Amino acid sequence: MLPGAIDGFGVCSRLRANGTTEKLPIFVISAMDDADSQARARSCGATAFYSKPFKPFALLKDIDALSSK
Repeated sequence: MLPGAIDGFGVCSRLRANGTTEKLPIFVISAMDDADSQARARSCGATAFYSKPFKPFALLKDIDALSSK
């Protein structure tokens, strides 16, 4: 639901396709809470998907897990 010609899934796909950003963690936080949106985020290469309203502690837990690697 980003303004303009590209949505968040497109941004995620472009980040994964770019050699400089392909390994960055991507956390999708979306107002869309349907299975199709979650599957689309996974197929675009998202690290995790959170639907709004999301639980900040769950996000922090995932970020902490990545920083522990």
